[in-house]
Amino acid sequence: MLTLDGIHTYYAKSHILHGVSLDVRAGEVVGLLGRNGVGKSTTLKTIMGIVRPAGGRIAFEGRDIAGQAPYRLARLGIAYVPEDRRIFRLLSVLENLRTGLDRPAVSGERRQALLDKVYASFPILAERRHQAGGTLSGGEQQMLAIARAMMLEPRIIPSRACRSLSTSPTACTSWKRVWSATTRRRPISASTPLSSTSTSESERTMLPVDQILVQIVNGLVNGMILALVASGLTLIFGIMDIVNFAHGDLFMLGAYIGTTAFLTTGNFWVALVASVLAMAVIGAGLQVTALRPLVGRDPLTTILATFGLSLVIQNYALWQYGPVPRKIVEPITGHFRLFYVEYPWYRLLIAVLSAAIIGGLYLFMKYGKHGIWIRATTQDRVMAAAMGIPVPWVHTVVFAIGAGMAAASGVLFGPTVGVNHAMGFDFTLRAFVVVVVGGMGNLGGSILASIFISLLESLAAIWVSPAQAVIVSFVALIITLLVRPTGLFVPTPK
Repeated sequence: MLTLDGIHTYYAKSHILHGVSLDVRAGEVVGLLGRNGVGKSTTLKTIMGIVRPAGGRIAFEGRDIAGQAPYRLARLGIAYVPEDRRIFRLLSVLENLRTGLDRPAVSGERRQALLDKVYASFPILAERRHQAGGTLSGGEQQMLAIARAMMLEPRIIPSRACRSLSTSPTACTSWKRVWSATTRRRPISASTPLSSTSTSESERTMLPVDQILVQIVNGLVNGMILALVASGLTLIFGIMDIVNFAHGDLFMLGAYIGTTAFLTTGNFWVALVASVLAMAVIGAGLQVTALRPLVGRDPLTTILATFGLSLVIQNYALWQYGPVPRKIVEPITGHFRLFYVEYPWYRLLIAVLSAAIIGGLYLFMKYGKHGIWIRATTQDRVMAAAMGIPVPWVHTVVFAIGAGMAAASGVLFGPTVGVNHAMGFDFTLRAFVVVVVGGMGNLGGSILASIFISLLESLAAIWVSPAQAVIVSFVALIITLLVRPTGLFVPTPK
């Protein structure tokens, strides 16, 4: 079933495996014995494709699999259970199981049968199926790691986990043997103030409470559009560990595409959809061609690459559209009385649509199959790949989603200001402030931080000019880095 022939594996210049050979036949249990550091875990990782062999041959059911991606091996019938469990701690027990269960061509009846079988073997997992994996005890997490592997219906399971379950000191166990053993032995923006709220001499005589309430509305509206931009940036950083300095320019390019679509169709909503779809495709192309080869490299490399992309996009926009600002006509033009100002309905529409898009993203991430894949990859991309999740394509989809959200915010914001080739830089700065204050990679924190920063700037604009009010966001950034570097809205670990 599985054959290793003369495998050599290196970590950098360290030669770990020296011509390892073994053969596992169907129904067999093969154990690797040896002291720490001799290469037992490396052998299993090499089989699973987590570490690439430098030489030798690995065959599974007669097929050469050496060097293949882990998610492809998982789909061939190899499931990996690491020694340290590596469950997805922030996903629930059921969501952990779904990372292996939600596979193509698996019927609903088959999925339920697999779940019933696992729950029969590990009743405690059935009781705690909605509980976060990280809150389980060590033994229960081990059960979950093995149950998660069972969801793939594998033919063979490379594992260093069986000793803790008193099943056997097994390093490589066939699917049938693991199943019988485990069933038998159950272990117990713009954040600047809106132009409609600029204060004339007569407005300064109004009650301060009126000004404060109007500026709070401004802050909420600006905060939602900033949250839409920052959510995409946070999503990209959280799953890819890429600091995307071109994100604001994706916002700008999406706004320009929206102006082109609007001039062509005359319909704002068609322009919005067209811009989102076009930027999603462009974002996917940029990730595959420019960023995918850099995944896992020095962060400075990706910073320089995205900065270069930023310059390319800016200069392309200047060449294609020129220096004269363009504008999209808002779909609704009415106003309503808000204390002492005539407030545009469209600005409230911006907040509602931004909230709807962010809410849709939340529902997709929380309940969708691919949303669970994204969350799993965010927590542990190696284990996600071992569960059959195509991590490189998850990265591409996430970058496409981030680019699409930037485009949506650009089109929504376009009617309030002129669209120009330099507008992305301001949003890049603000989005990075928000991401740091909210917590790097924390989607909910970035949304709260967007509203928080926008409210600070809007309220500060009551006493100082809008240009000076921007300073408060950088003051908040500095204080956050000094007092709570992990972010103001990151839950304190228990």
